[in-house]
Amino acid sequence: TDTILAATRFSTNDHPTTETIYEAIDKLKEKIKREGAEEKDFPMLNVMQTDSNRFETMIAICIDRLMENEGNIFISRMVPMKDRFLKTEVTGGPSAIKSAHIAIQNYMNDRFLSAPAIPFEILVTDRRKETDTAKWKTTIFQPSM
Repeated sequence: TDTILAATRFSTNDHPTTETIYEAIDKLKEKIKREGAEEKDFPMLNVMQTDSNRFETMIAICIDRLMENEGNIFISRMVPMKDRFLKTEVTGGPSAIKSAHIAIQNYMNDRFLSAPAIPFEILVTDRRKETDTAKWKTTIFQPSM
């Protein structure tokens, strides 16, 4: 329901580490706080492998108002897509999350659904505080039509 996003995007040669992801999240949170805006939910993450050794990562946080772009932090608006998301909650680490993405994609293929936008993960658990990946909570959203 919240459509204003403070976001950042970066590329890496390997899948981004938890440390790299949370460094970017911290920078977003600093900018949001400095601008006097409010965070509306947990951080959102999308990691796409573009070729054998390149990963594009986008991280966003929903906020309550527009802010100015700054450096590699930009403001984006998510297209409201009420009732157009497949959603699942995952408990577990990277392999459980990957399996959930595959299952959603298989479901979409079986039902001839298409994705009008990129999927994203809501990082419910702060992975820096909870190092046991079996306890990580993640919500996956896949836009679908």
